Amino acid sequence: MDPQCDDISVALYKRTAAEPPVGVVHTYSEHAGAAERVVRIAAAMRVLGGLDDAGEGGAVVRFPCGAWHANAAKRIFLEAVKLDRSQPLEARPLAIVDRKTGQTITAAGGGDGSYRLLAEGVEDGVPSRAISAGRGMRKLAQLPDSDEDVAFAFACGHEHDALVGMLLPRAVNVRDTLREEEQYAARGLLTAPGSGE
Repeated sequence: MDPQCDDISVALYKRTAAEPPVGVVHTYSEHAGAAERVVRIAAAMRVLGGLDDAGEGGAVVRFPCGAWHANAAKRIFLEAVKLDRSQPLEARPLAIVDRKTGQTITAAGGGDGSYRLLAEGVEDGVPSRAISAGRGMRKLAQLPDSDEDVAFAFACGHEHDALVGMLLPRAVNVRDTLREEEQYAARGLLTAPGSGE
């Protein structure tokens, strides 16, 4: 349900026949402004998550790596729907200041889809928030486990800086993020035609 467009139902569908896989932002609503809203959400996904335009009037998106990161796509979609329409679209930085500790957490890319989180301003007796951010990032994007708590990697082997920048603030407080997403998703659920649900 999109509260910024009279609670119309919007959804992100993965087109299974497409190669590489694409996501289609769609609504069945005939509400005035619904078509424009779908295009705006897809545009926000391209900026916030670093996705590419896959055509069809701007409502179809794909990851530039050619893979489909399902959990990441879901989170990019939810973030794009929640984004205040009056705010400018811009990618988020690869560094945040943790409100609880004042530590600056930065994601450094390794060039092969891997990232390492660094925390600056860690005081004696206060654990590094980079550790919880690393765990949170792996959970939010469903990335494979790592030998290092502060590291994570995308299996496709490509950089996803915009996506990492978008997820980083949420990864630090992953429990709050998951709770918020559950509440947001409970507002409405749209299933694809013929899905049997």
